[in-house]
Amino acid sequence: MSNGNRPVTIVGGGVSGITLAVLLAERGIPVVLIEKDRRLGGLARSFTYDGFTFDIGPHRFHTYIPQVDGFIRQAMGEDLREISRSSKLQFRGRFYPWPIHPSTTLLRFPPGIALSVIRDLLVGFPKKHARSFKDQIINMYGETLYRHFFEGYSTKFLGITPEQTHPDWAKTGVDRAIIDQRLKIQSLWALVLNVLTQWPKPKLGFLYPEGGCEVFIKNLQERFEAAGGEVLCGRAVDSLTSTDGRIEELQVGERLIRPSQVVWTGTMHSLAGSLGQPPPELSYLPLVCYN
Repeated sequence: MSNGNRPVTIVGGGVSGITLAVLLAERGIPVVLIEKDRRLGGLARSFTYDGFTFDIGPHRFHTYIPQVDGFIRQAMGEDLREISRSSKLQFRGRFYPWPIHPSTTLLRFPPGIALSVIRDLLVGFPKKHARSFKDQIINMYGETLYRHFFEGYSTKFLGITPEQTHPDWAKTGVDRAIIDQRLKIQSLWALVLNVLTQWPKPKLGFLYPEGGCEVFIKNLQERFEAAGGEVLCGRAVDSLTSTDGRIEELQVGERLIRPSQVVWTGTMHSLAGSLGQPPPELSYLPLVCYN
């Protein structure tokens, strides 16, 4: 992967950047990791305030891939804690356990909506080519659940209407919300069968480092530097020099780096700016942190 003493250069010190850096450095490959913030972590950073630790957003680890699970556990070491899932939906002033549980859903769900869902289930609904998130969700769950659940949530979460959202987000969004691959609820019939038959619900656990998500990052950074890797924090890539589409040099402040390869985990806007290219037509949701 490396060319002589030229290091693999990774731009962006979030979870993906530091993970790749560790895997390469522990195989004897020279690596330089560049992060514009003063410390690594990206969206996995933590802050301590008045004796309490706050993560940027909800961060927890869960995977069914043994190799990834082993890597996470090894990285956390003695800081590892296993926690159970406790998720709820708020709907019309009431909280419902998520994933949906029949003991509360059947007794507390609004009768009008429940009857409408049953009608969708028995009568069916026409499927059409999905051109948007709205089309795809209606194809999967029908008009009732789309109108009462998915439409409002998607609009709030993404900041754009379901008609403007790509249909791929329907499956991705549902998978992100469910997390547990044992629950197959990719259609209205599958959802109803899951609610009625899986009782008690299978338990879902998460891995989390005591002291905040950034502990995971700090442990990886220690491993990376112990393996000979170099971290440049508080630095940004000022410019790139490329030949025939291949990056030959990176200017980072007064430092000139000649990489064997470049892995860019930063934003596409920052990459385009470093290449002197117009930024792509992409928008990003703002992140607001407050106590």
